[in-house]
Amino acid sequence: MTFGGQGHTLTHYAEEQFNVFYRYHKIFSGILIDENNISYNKTISYYVRKLDISSEPNLINIINIVNNTKNFKKTILQEII
Repeated sequence: MTFGGQGHTLTHYAEEQFNVFYRYHKIFSGILIDENNISYNKTISYYVRKLDISSEPNLINIINIVNNTKNFKKTILQEII
């Protein structure tokens, strides 16, 4: 789930596997209200960036790596009505 981000799931997975120094697990707790207006106490861990360290991804490098590997396949998706 992303909130306004571009959702670099593969990048985040690799960063977590390599235990990069600029990210850490942060615990968030609060009340979640579902679509039926039922409230739940919820605690979740997100893998977040340290805000005091520059760690913006180089999207051009990421796209080049993905395009140059044989592990990914481009697919054109169409909206189905």
